[in-house]
Amino acid sequence: MPLVAIKKIPPDYKLDIEYLVKTYPLYFKSDAELPYIFVNIGRIFNEKGDIVNTINKSFKLNVKKTYSKGRHYYCISIEHIALNYGIPAGYFIEISLIFAGYYAAKYPIFPNEYRYDLEDLRSNVNLKRKIEEEIKAHEGLLKAYEALSLLSEAGLENISSDLFEGLKRFEQRDFEGSIKFFRKVIEGLKNFLKEKVELIDGLKGRKEKLAQLLSKSYDLISNFGEHYRTVGGYEEALLAKEIAVSLCTYIAQKTRTGKIMYTKEKT
Repeated sequence: MPLVAIKKIPPDYKLDIEYLVKTYPLYFKSDAELPYIFVNIGRIFNEKGDIVNTINKSFKLNVKKTYSKGRHYYCISIEHIALNYGIPAGYFIEISLIFAGYYAAKYPIFPNEYRYDLEDLRSNVNLKRKIEEEIKAHEGLLKAYEALSLLSEAGLENISSDLFEGLKRFEQRDFEGSIKFFRKVIEGLKNFLKEKVELIDGLKGRKEKLAQLLSKSYDLISNFGEHYRTVGGYEEALLAKEIAVSLCTYIAQKTRTGKIMYTKEKT
């Protein structure tokens, strides 16, 4: 699960990510090669802590090192997002930092737990309490992103990338596009099980039943899209998302915890 930060938007729209730098120094070893960060932008709060907008979309943002007020610090710029959504300086933005990445490699941020960076709220106790209640009530919507961390941690980066694209398109209300990627996710899981996995929890039958479920799920999600000359809407995309996230989480957890026995390579 991610690092959820509530950041006060400065006039230059560069968000300080020093909390992340301190907790993950390995990701920032070289200023010559800084990572990008996969983030999800959630709600926008005004100075009173009222929700004025809900974006709930994913972005890939480059990390930069900048200088301000006598110090160097690492930041991510949200200027283009603020322009598109009319977000003024001085408001507060809810941003979930999910992965740090270099090229094709992605590394999870706080897998299996929630961490909060509420440093920008420390001077206003009432505002902090109000916004903290809001973000904790919103945790359930972030759980889909746990599957991304689990997949990467389990070495299933390609499936993680497809799931990320599916979730991103779902949030953008591109339901047909999201269905295509959720279908790719199920296809990737099918191939992983077929080519790499011998047993799950020491049981061949469990692997076979899961393979059957993946095949049925693949057929169902295919039926939602262009392969069957049909059109998938919100309900179909939502079901495809729930199926893909649940199966990804289950298989990634089994892989990560060593409960999968892999097929021996033929010599």
